[in-house]
Amino acid sequence: MHRTPSHPARRIVGSLALATTALLAACGGGGDSGYVDPAAQNDGVISGALVKGPVGAAEVCAYALVDGVQGDKRGCGATDADGHYKIFVLSVKPGGESLVVAGKRYTGQYRDEATGTQRPLDATLRSAVRLHPGQAATVMVTPLTELAMRRAETVSAKLADEPIEQAMAMVAHAFDTADIRQTLPADPTRPESASAARGARNYGLALAGVSSLRADMTPAPGTAVTVDHALAELAVAFRPDRVAGQDLKFKAAMQNFLAGPRNATGVRPAEMASAMSLKLASLPLAWGVLPEMDPLGPEPVTPLPPVPTDGPACRVTVSQPAAGGSYYFVMQPHRFCVRRVEAAQCEVGTMQGLLRGDKLYNALQGPAFGMTEHAVEPVDTCTTGADTTIDLP
Repeated sequence: MHRTPSHPARRIVGSLALATTALLAACGGGGDSGYVDPAAQNDGVISGALVKGPVGAAEVCAYALVDGVQGDKRGCGATDADGHYKIFVLSVKPGGESLVVAGKRYTGQYRDEATGTQRPLDATLRSAVRLHPGQAATVMVTPLTELAMRRAETVSAKLADEPIEQAMAMVAHAFDTADIRQTLPADPTRPESASAARGARNYGLALAGVSSLRADMTPAPGTAVTVDHALAELAVAFRPDRVAGQDLKFKAAMQNFLAGPRNATGVRPAEMASAMSLKLASLPLAWGVLPEMDPLGPEPVTPLPPVPTDGPACRVTVSQPAAGGSYYFVMQPHRFCVRRVEAAQCEVGTMQGLLRGDKLYNALQGPAFGMTEHAVEPVDTCTTGADTTIDLP
């Protein structure tokens, strides 16, 4: 039988029809075939915001974290005017992989919360995420996440998953914020921040405090103070020998912002203790050791366990018992430490009430009920600076 040769145009149309059918099937069209491109199942998406106020026109990249070391670049994205970014990560490992997410230094601009000045991002800010195939993860990148990354490096010398998780929770607790990787900070210079959720508002205020701390710092001759300098200063707060001083320094910077004209949150310096309970002083006192912490629950943030284990305490110094009567005698100043006493209880009237009777008698080995001179001082531990230690029930 004679067959008419197929025309080239017909062959092209037929090929296009087949290709279109296959494309529709791959995209879920053309019926209920259920076909999904296998390669797409291994991809992941990271989105979030780069905030020091919002950093626009910056580059945010994801890097592989291999054996605690930042490795190959896995994808990048640019921020919009509000600091939002999106990164597509191709071929995520089947079991998931840990990634460092970093806003690159000098790739964007932000408006400084404390001064209103438009500034370049003069510090690399990092965060971290565990990404699984097909997952869409949200990750904020801010000075607080960078502080956590630095803390994790301090503890383990590498960026391991567990120290990162614990450090993120620690920093969130220290600044009385919510999850610092999932919560978008409220911009404290905008009126809507006054009605923001506690965690988002406090997050934004903490970032404004970093800006205020930077503004308070004196640059070396011929140099300028950067966000990196402010973070290095604030990171010292995570050292036990410096935490008290840093607590006071950051609170002063925070109060400067709250009292200034750019604060739109409605929180004022007199209200800071109740509205934003800065908790730097409750950080662990063991240098290089991260404690186990309860999961962060409903606001306010769950407190950390008491550290160290024999504190808090109150050091009481007694001198010059009242003279008279056969039971009283002249004694030198005597210091004793009362364990399990909160700072609010460490005052003269409370201590007199707690320590009258057998406890005080036994502590001083004599009836000193008539003490006329005494001093009290809250302390973290009873290991030094006391003649006698008393354990309250």
